[in-house]
Amino acid sequence: MTIDGTWSGEGFLIDISDTEAQIAVTGHAAALTEFFLMLTSFGNPVFRRCRREWVDGATVGVSFKKTSIGMKSLEEVRREAELVQ
Repeated sequence: MTIDGTWSGEGFLIDISDTEAQIAVTGHAAALTEFFLMLTSFGNPVFRRCRREWVDGATVGVSFKKTSIGMKSLEEVRREAELVQ
């Protein structure tokens, strides 16, 4: 999702850690330099503010910018997801 919330698209999460991720994107999403990554397949959505680090075709590498918006550790997200199941 764009920083201003005016556009969002779908993608596929390839790999993620507490500091970075690799995602496969569609459309013009690879052109965005900063955006929010929304993880929505389980429980409440989790947001990460991202900065694009590299692009290889439709695959984008991002780093997470430190911000207090939606910053839960992956361990917290996993625990919450287990409670929902």
